[in-house]
Amino acid sequence: KNKNYLGIYRFLNLMKNTKKKVVCLGGLKTTNMKSIRRLNLSGAAYISYFKSSWFYMIKKLDINFIKSELKKIQNLFAAGNFEKVIEKTQILLKKDPTQTPFYNFIGLAYKQLNNLEMAKSVFISGLKIRNDSPSILCNLGAVYRATEEFDKAEEVFSRALKLHPKNLSVLVNYANLKSDLNKIDEAIDLYNAGFRVNNNHETLLINYAGAFQIKGDFEKSTK
Repeated sequence: KNKNYLGIYRFLNLMKNTKKKVVCLGGLKTTNMKSIRRLNLSGAAYISYFKSSWFYMIKKLDINFIKSELKKIQNLFAAGNFEKVIEKTQILLKKDPTQTPFYNFIGLAYKQLNNLEMAKSVFISGLKIRNDSPSILCNLGAVYRATEEFDKAEEVFSRALKLHPKNLSVLVNYANLKSDLNKIDEAIDLYNAGFRVNNNHETLLINYAGAFQIKGDFEKSTK
């Protein structure tokens, strides 16, 4: 009878799920599916997401607590304690699987440990929660680039660019892929788009110069 959970109750009725039609999503204050849709799951995935038990509760973590924990995780990551990053973040993710920064840190930690298959798996899971996340899309594309799955990397970065045409990380990562594929003119176009967003970004400047070196234009590279 609680209006906060009415949307998912209607959904389960609609899908004629035989499981108990009581699902609590802590913190989702809505009478429709707007907040639920943020999970970006297909109909089949909704059922998979909720049918593991008759009563499934997701308690959203307090935003200040999340910020505090993310700071601790950042410090662990900076110190190179990647196993601890994975351990700590997985615990938090179980408490609130809707937090996309958790997927990024776990995936990046696996990447640093050279476990690229696990990194891919984590980022793909994160996209099931938020399929338009620019950071997760970039990280997944970067892993595909590292494993030389260039077609998949192209697909991911192309999608990211359509969703976030002015996101600097998307532009730089996509340009780097184009450079790998020796599509230097396309890489330079993306770097130029990046400059329109931020013309003082160090990595962008270095990679931009490198692209001109590949073209043999050393004058522009030096500039």
